[in-house]
Amino acid sequence: MQAFLRYVFLYRHAVRNQHGSSFGASRRPPPATPPMNTPPCMCPVLWSLARHSPRTSAMYTLHEWIEVDENRKRTLEAIGVEDVFSTPSNDGEYVRIKTCSMQKVNAQLVAADKENIDAIGIVASMLPLIAPFQKKREKLFWVRYSDHSSSAEVIAFLKRLTFKQLTPIAKEVSPERITELLQLSAKSVADDHSDQPPARETLQPSLVKSITVTSTIRRQLTVLPVRTTPIQTNVTPTRRKRGRSPVDLTACEVSLNSLRVLRDHRLDSLSLFRMKIANSSRLDLLALIDECLHPDTTRGLRRLNVGGPEPIERLRMLSRFSGLTSLVVAESPVFDSTHLRTVCGELRHLRCLDISKTAVDDISSVETLCDCLETLIMHRVHIAAYLQEKTLAALKSLHRLRSLDVSDRRTHTDDTLAGRLADDIITAITVDGATWWGHLESFDFSGNELNSDAGLDVICVRLARFLALHANLRFVGVLDTAISPLPYLARIDRLQIAGSASRVQCIQSVQTYWRPDREAFTAHALQSVYYELQSAYDEFNLHDIRTSAKGIELSMRHHRTNLSVQMAGSACLYHLCRFQRGKALTSEQIRLCVDRCLDAAESHPKIIQLQKNVWLTLCNDYLLQTKNFDMCRTCEVAMEAMVTTRDPSVSRMTIAIVSILAPKIPTDRSHALATNVRYIRYLIDVINEKLAEPSVAPANNNLFDFTLKFTLSALWNLTDESPETCELFLKQGGLNTVLQALIRFNTSLSIQTKVLGLLNNVAEVSTLQSYMVEPFCLKTILELLKNDQMDANGNQQRIDVSYFAAGILANLLLAPPWDFEPNAQLCNRTLVEAVEGWGTPDNTMVAYRSFSPFYPLLDRDDLAGSQLWAVWAVRHVCSKDKDRGYIQMLHAQNGYQAVSRLFYSPFSSPSAKRIAGDILRLLDNIPAQSPHNRSSSHRH
Repeated sequence: MQAFLRYVFLYRHAVRNQHGSSFGASRRPPPATPPMNTPPCMCPVLWSLARHSPRTSAMYTLHEWIEVDENRKRTLEAIGVEDVFSTPSNDGEYVRIKTCSMQKVNAQLVAADKENIDAIGIVASMLPLIAPFQKKREKLFWVRYSDHSSSAEVIAFLKRLTFKQLTPIAKEVSPERITELLQLSAKSVADDHSDQPPARETLQPSLVKSITVTSTIRRQLTVLPVRTTPIQTNVTPTRRKRGRSPVDLTACEVSLNSLRVLRDHRLDSLSLFRMKIANSSRLDLLALIDECLHPDTTRGLRRLNVGGPEPIERLRMLSRFSGLTSLVVAESPVFDSTHLRTVCGELRHLRCLDISKTAVDDISSVETLCDCLETLIMHRVHIAAYLQEKTLAALKSLHRLRSLDVSDRRTHTDDTLAGRLADDIITAITVDGATWWGHLESFDFSGNELNSDAGLDVICVRLARFLALHANLRFVGVLDTAISPLPYLARIDRLQIAGSASRVQCIQSVQTYWRPDREAFTAHALQSVYYELQSAYDEFNLHDIRTSAKGIELSMRHHRTNLSVQMAGSACLYHLCRFQRGKALTSEQIRLCVDRCLDAAESHPKIIQLQKNVWLTLCNDYLLQTKNFDMCRTCEVAMEAMVTTRDPSVSRMTIAIVSILAPKIPTDRSHALATNVRYIRYLIDVINEKLAEPSVAPANNNLFDFTLKFTLSALWNLTDESPETCELFLKQGGLNTVLQALIRFNTSLSIQTKVLGLLNNVAEVSTLQSYMVEPFCLKTILELLKNDQMDANGNQQRIDVSYFAAGILANLLLAPPWDFEPNAQLCNRTLVEAVEGWGTPDNTMVAYRSFSPFYPLLDRDDLAGSQLWAVWAVRHVCSKDKDRGYIQMLHAQNGYQAVSRLFYSPFSSPSAKRIAGDILRLLDNIPAQSPHNRSSSHRH
């Protein structure tokens, strides 16, 4: 719900004020040259700098002004976003969207308010309005809107409007929400209205596609009209004209009772494609007409989509929609030749008919629509073979035909024309030597068998004659045919070809066949793009890359359960994103690509090759450094894939991804991930497997085991500030496992550092310290406390191992004293000696999310070693990495008070006081002075 408000602003609104009068924006044709100021009848809309894609698509369809702040336009130009706010006017084009200052818009609205001119303003912004708009005004609506607005806030705003079009964007729409949205538009409709027949439009193939297949996440629930003439300011309107509204319930599950709200509307378009009736197996078309639709809807409905695999009862009632110009029954299992004869005999105004994947085996009845039918879509319709002549005669009679789709799978049978109809059509037309369809613009025969005893040369000659006879042809679909890989058609510039002979054809194929109802060709199109990306990626320009990415993402989204599509799509994404290629994609495309990879991994958890494709794609430094995808979900899916597949290569990649992303996830979101016993158990098992291997690469070179390193990093990050995970780690035997790793890899600085960092997290949990206070653990830690790496001259180089070992001891000293060797006193003295001997590291050794674990140590004046290590650690991160905000974090978490207490305490050690003074100077730039003088001034 939170995203659809952007789309609401793309259309005009008529707003009813508190007195019941209404005023709206009028629709005018585009002027030849734009005026300097926005006409008062236009609706200024101020955009926030959120997402520009809705504006890009809207620019070419709106006939109104959209005001955009010049500063925002300059910002978009600076970051390289496409300029959709202006179009050149020197060639006579209409400037749909122009830029202007906020002050100009304010002035226009003030003038409109004073003169009572029919204009409204909608400001979508979190910023406060400037005067004079701070006062309540009837014609300005300030919507405190952001991407985080709740659906309740959006609905509250929409209740004040009457829409020309409302397009909610949501993954799921409940029946109750659908009913609520449908009822919004009925609240401010005038009691008196009259019908106006819609203007006749030219039905293009693109319109047919948008009708037959509507995305399940984009539903146009209701559209109410606006005025077609401006309201005179000196005339009180007594009659309001009301047009018709489209309703799209594609893939929704609704109850028959909720559909009754449609009776309050006069509909122009109704889509029930793949809709399900709650608590019922079938939709009764007669009940829908009698109980849910207005009588005027039945007579005046222009476009109807009742396609989908769900059976519909009493389809013969389609004949009651006498005004239909477009009918879609695709995928209907009960629509047969008898129903087709009824439709063609009764609906004599049809211009678009889609009977794809139905039970129709005889289309001879379409001959009765010869004077009106312009688009005929019969994808995978199996016509009886003995009706070949009648079928060709019926098709030949459709002299107004503009778009014909006879695409099919290659499933040749002797008793049907499946996959052979296109060859029969082309052969018949070339034999006649005359065109059948002078207006034909689109011909899709993908998947057809083009047979010829003479071979491909004869097929190409026939096709050349066919194309010559149809000069208006602009699109040809030839994918998965004998001529698909041939470069012959590529020489015809006027054609857009969905094939596999070139990069352009492959991209066109994936753009054409990503739709849910073209599953037969989606995988084939993706495979064609894959081969192009694999062999000739350097030939792809920026537009090709982004267009391909869009088609691949849509294909994978709408065919989530199709393994062939997911395999081919994930392979394509790998080649689009490998190395640094992801830089060519927009941030939004990267997010969508990551989402589709995760969807594939979740949908097919046991397909090892698909899992490899997914994680090879995502195990990419550039992708993992971006921040606009769901890192928590990525880690969850990665861990699940790791445990489910138990494949070494998959585990290697998923563990690496988790180790990189886990530190970036807030603790509250990673809690469920970190406390899953299956995940922690598996990570510990991976370490045990590495320990059990007979040979391990030497750790003092660059060939140490990366799997072990990433596994330890993942455990380190998952246990950070998570006591439950630390306890789970101990209960699964993790302590003994990592101690053995310390001994086995005693020369590997990286592995030792990660193990000690992990044990630091466990040692910080007071209730778990007793598990670690045992001789073997303490002796191992004390030995590592002195394990600093030296250079050839004996100078100290790295203190990472010693630093983390000291942190473990510092926290374990908080536990009750123990009397076995090494005892607590020895550990404390050794810790003091080690910290006092450290030099100043060149780089930051560790990153902390919080300073909270240090405060118990800073307060213990009786444990000099623990206190000294804690204050040294705080100074280290604050002095070395100020850009990470450690000083600000220390201030925010009351660190100043904790350090000040230590600095002025008479019981703290001189070394700790000195380091505390350094920290205080970093915090507030206090002058260097003795603790006594500083303490005196502090009291005052």
